[in-house]
Amino acid sequence: MTFAWVRPVARNERRPLAWGRPLRHHQRMDIKILIFDGLTALDAIGPYEVLSRLPGADVRFVAAAPGLQRTDNRFLALNADHGLDAVG
Repeated sequence: MTFAWVRPVARNERRPLAWGRPLRHHQRMDIKILIFDGLTALDAIGPYEVLSRLPGADVRFVAAAPGLQRTDNRFLALNADHGLDAVG
């Protein structure tokens, strides 16, 4: 199972994202998808494909340390842009 962090980024950082409501033009979302060695590729790629199409979405992969993470069949590697310290 892969986890995704979704955080709205707007002028007023304290205001939570209102689910079910469209984002305003000035709002962005930072979405981090956690990947790890041995994950099933579809668990990361599926959410990435859907969430990356949201208006204002900035989707990135994160892992314990930046770098390549191999999938469960060892044929595919996904690159973590940032380590977990970038999630905040």
